[in-house]
Amino acid sequence: MPNAIPYQSMKLLLNIEEPRTVGHAVISPDSKKFAVVNSINVKVRDIETGQLIHDLIPDGIPESLIISKDGQMIAAGCCDDRVTVWNFHTGEKLHSFDNRGEFPSDISCVGITHDNKILLAGCGLTIDRCDLESGKQISPLPAAGSKLIISEDGKIVLCEYLSEIRIIELSTKPHPS
Repeated sequence: MPNAIPYQSMKLLLNIEEPRTVGHAVISPDSKKFAVVNSINVKVRDIETGQLIHDLIPDGIPESLIISKDGQMIAAGCCDDRVTVWNFHTGEKLHSFDNRGEFPSDISCVGITHDNKILLAGCGLTIDRCDLESGKQISPLPAAGSKLIISEDGKIVLCEYLSEIRIIELSTKPHPS
C-alpha cells in the first residue's frame, strides 16, 4: 500500500455497550485485556472478544485506573478518598487504602512504580505514596497532582496540576514520613 495514510487502514474491532458511562479505560501491557471504570465498578475484558473476565468492586466510587507495567496489578483511585488494588489476573483484592489518613481527598490519578513496590495517588494538592508490601504511607512527593505518569525507565514521575507541571526523580525506597 504505497502512499497509504495510516488512519485510513484502521478498522473497528469491537463495540461494547456499557450500562453506565465509562470514566476511564486502560489497556494491559500485553494488549490482551482492557479495563474500564464507571460509577460503580471496574470491568476487565478480553480485548479481542469483549468477554467479561472480572467485575471488580472497589471500596469507593472509582475515578482513575492503572495497570502495573508488568500487568500483575490493577488499581482504582476513588473520588471518596480510597484506592483499591487487585491482582489483575485473578481479580483477588490485594490492598484497600481508605480514609484512615493515607489519602487526604479525591483520588484523581494513580500510578504503580515499575517494581510494584509503591502506589502513587494524586489527590489534587498532593501525590501520596504508599508501600504496597506493608500497606503503609511513606513520604509524599513534593508536588500536587491531578494527573501523573511514570517514565518508561521508572526513574521520573511527571505531575500535572492546574497550570503547573513538576518533574520529579522517583525513588522507590520507602522513607517514613
